Amino acid sequence: NTYDNKYVDRQQNGVGRLRLAYKPNERLRFVFSSQYDNSSQKGYPYALYNDKKNQIQKVNYNDESYYDREMLSNSLVTSYAFKPFILESVTAYQHIKDKQVVDQDFTPRDMFSGQQKQNINILSQEIYLKSKPKKDAKYEWITSVFAFYQHVDKNVDVNFKKDAVAVIPKLPAPMYYQENFDNHNFAWAISHESTFNDVLIKGLSVNLGLRFDREYSDLDFIKDTYLTASNKKIKALNFDSNLHFSQWLPKAGLNYHLSPGANTYVSISKGYKVGGFNTSFAQEEDRTYSPEYSWNYEWGIKALLWEKKLRTSLSLFYIDWRNQQVYQPIVDKKGQVRPGSLLQNAGKSRSKGLEFSATAFITHNLQMNARLGYTDAEYV
Repeated sequence: NTYDNKYVDRQQNGVGRLRLAYKPNERLRFVFSSQYDNSSQKGYPYALYNDKKNQIQKVNYNDESYYDREMLSNSLVTSYAFKPFILESVTAYQHIKDKQVVDQDFTPRDMFSGQQKQNINILSQEIYLKSKPKKDAKYEWITSVFAFYQHVDKNVDVNFKKDAVAVIPKLPAPMYYQENFDNHNFAWAISHESTFNDVLIKGLSVNLGLRFDREYSDLDFIKDTYLTASNKKIKALNFDSNLHFSQWLPKAGLNYHLSPGANTYVSISKGYKVGGFNTSFAQEEDRTYSPEYSWNYEWGIKALLWEKKLRTSLSLFYIDWRNQQVYQPIVDKKGQVRPGSLLQNAGKSRSKGLEFSATAFITHNLQMNARLGYTDAEYV
């Protein structure tokens, strides 16, 4: 940063992991995993772009910026093998605590700065019932039930400083606002997937699946605006809103074993991303965003070559999106751009492309990986 001659990309990370497994008998197994992550980052190496000269300027801003995060993840997997099927339970808990401080104008001028702190707690439970792996099985299946709860407590402070008054005509004096988001999400789902092997001809498998998703979301929002000099509250906004979504998600696919080391497949599935609340917005209609829907089509081939020393994979895909969720800048009713971003829904879009990967097993301890991808996406 040329403003204070300090590095802006310093980063320190620490990770600790624990894994315990216990198998009291041949049928019952417990696996407990825990991971703690600590990250401290200076930020951010952002610089202004001069479009006339087609030149990126030097990093040069006055407010201190950084991001600190702590994350604890725990999971317990319990499985029991009955004679006809396997019962498996996955219980998980995650806690995230972070703080972000940022110079939002990224210039030496005293304009905008922001701070965000949040605490996130996530608890999930999934139970599987699935058929036992069996050689030459004609039918395989898996059924699952899933439940999820998330609580997000987020606080945002944004300062409009003295140099911002000259940029924003309607800003009477330096001011700041404080936002609090208390967001609760609860979701559940049930799904089933069946695979029929050797259908009509040997090596041809048919896969059919169906999932039902249901999610509830509640947001308690408070925003207070103050004059910086006197700490006088000049504006208040608060509301309590809730949303709920549900969706059926089918999938189908064919897989054909060309040889013991090669197979080709084709699949079609419906995709879905739940809607929700924007944590920053300037207009009432931007408070929420709608679910995103997609139909996904894929064809691929996988092969082991050269006496299993080379593993290759090639796939072609086409995705037809409706209401795709896209990050956009925050714009008020006057057309002025404000700091931050929000999610909005695009009308229709599509994406197509290919992916290729190869892994060469050179020696017992050495392997090489290569990946290539191409994507063509557009709004239609």
